[in-house]
Amino acid sequence: MWFNPLTREHVEGIVLMVGLEKTRVGTIGLMAISLLFLASCMGANPFIETSLEPAKARGETQQWFEKEWGPPSSTASRWLGGEVWTYTRIAGGSRTLLGNFNPRTCVITLKFDDEKKLSSYKYSGC
Repeated sequence: MWFNPLTREHVEGIVLMVGLEKTRVGTIGLMAISLLFLASCMGANPFIETSLEPAKARGETQQWFEKEWGPPSSTASRWLGGEVWTYTRIAGGSRTLLGNFNPRTCVITLKFDDEKKLSSYKYSGC
């Protein structure tokens, strides 16, 4: 029976290859987590954007929003005329360790001009 013992160079090469593989897997994992974090920080909600942007382009009025979305949670007058409508909704949430529910609140602010047409919008937490 022929026996070929591993030399020190062979063992060091194997250890180096295993270390590089762990480093590569760790780097790929870190890159994936970073990409998910960046995507979540972008702040754009495609569902809200596809609803509000065409409505703004069509010049939808307050009556249209009240018919389609229901009455706003709050309204306020704008300094230069028009109104600001705010819709507040619960948009999911998370459970705590003790089983409580922490809701995530979605706030959509619609600004209307003197002609009661949508002039701008913004949202957060959605």
